[in-house]
Amino acid sequence: MADIFDRMLDGINKGVNSIATGSKTMVEKSRINGIISGLERDKNSIIGQIGYKVYEIYKAGALKGYDEIEQLCAAIDAKDEEIDARRKELDMLNAPPAPQYQQQPYQVDDQYRVERPYQPEPQPEQNNAEPQSAAPAAFCPNCGRPNGSGAAFCAYCGARIM
Repeated sequence: MADIFDRMLDGINKGVNSIATGSKTMVEKSRINGIISGLERDKNSIIGQIGYKVYEIYKAGALKGYDEIEQLCAAIDAKDEEIDARRKELDMLNAPPAPQYQQQPYQVDDQYRVERPYQPEPQPEQNNAEPQSAAPAAFCPNCGRPNGSGAAFCAYCGARIM
């Protein structure tokens, strides 16, 4: 019985850890979005400075000051690269997590009225080996996991088997 409670406690702990991880991910996404916004503001400020320099050159009637303009353009390029790197970070955080387990389809055993994981019909083997023994007799109707043949309750989730 203690094993059932230990497993239930383990499941609850996994859920809490999952929520905590999700919260940390949301905070990290917000932090990166804030950095991106700041970088875009910096970039727009630099573009404004370029415009002002170009206007000054135009107003003076001379196209001098190319070095300053080139430096400002290089600064814009650097901001664009940093913004792209931060967006890639966000993409990695937004990617769906890899599944930890694969849900199996269920089939209903009409004789016992128990829902259990789908098991395809065994294919005949090429050699003349004796068939292997059958799976455990009782499957949990709640989680679908196999239990011993005499089990009244599921050893994994505690649900009543029969």
